[in-house]
Amino acid sequence: RDNFLGFLGDDDIHAACEQAIRKYGIGACGPRGFYGTIDVHLEEEQEAAKFMRTEESIIYSLDFAAPASVLPAFLKRGDLIVCDEGCAHSLKIGAHLSRAKVLFFRHNDLEHLEEILRKTLEGDKKSSRFKPMNRRFVVIEGVYQNFGDIAPLPELVRLKNKYRFRMMMDDSFGVGVLGKTGRGTCEHYDVPIQEVDILTCSLSNAFASMGGLCTGAHEVVDHQRLSGSGYCFSAALPPYLAVVGTQAMRKLD
Repeated sequence: RDNFLGFLGDDDIHAACEQAIRKYGIGACGPRGFYGTIDVHLEEEQEAAKFMRTEESIIYSLDFAAPASVLPAFLKRGDLIVCDEGCAHSLKIGAHLSRAKVLFFRHNDLEHLEEILRKTLEGDKKSSRFKPMNRRFVVIEGVYQNFGDIAPLPELVRLKNKYRFRMMMDDSFGVGVLGKTGRGTCEHYDVPIQEVDILTCSLSNAFASMGGLCTGAHEVVDHQRLSGSGYCFSAALPPYLAVVGTQAMRKLD
């Protein structure tokens, strides 16, 4: 577990964590959709949405599971993913599990990305089998785990809007670090977070907890409560770790 902001040694968080263990015990003992949801999970989701300034958030019990579950929840065979080749393994696993067609563009290479998007659009005009309802995503990271550099988000948003793609961004190494108030890559570039259709991040890096977060519009979050495999079929995050994440967000806010 990483400790970007030093919350692992915070006395207030330790005290809240101990209190949660005494009240709820160690584990949630079930998936969120059955009997694993506890009030502190809902509280953390509400706090995450408030912190990220989005409509809603959903918490996964493992950070790797968030992007690996989100992509298959929204994409299927016949859809298209255009993914930065430098993306972390969890995003590539999610792309593979979705069964969508996956095209990779060279890391942070905007010209190569636009070439792929343009050829896709040109192919639509030539193909009689083109289905306008097919979903198409550009998949990136805010701060790349494998490289440590930052995605050129304003230019990426411009391209995805120009060619009518959606965007998913994992900001595990940006949230809590970038931006005036630690809200990540969007705040760093002053890009409205609503321009990123789906945003995921780890709760292990800046918030001294565990688990993954997906945040965005109500429809994006609500869909995952029945379609996100890591949410539906994994035991819920231990209650005391939900408390840790909530307390860390409040301190950072």
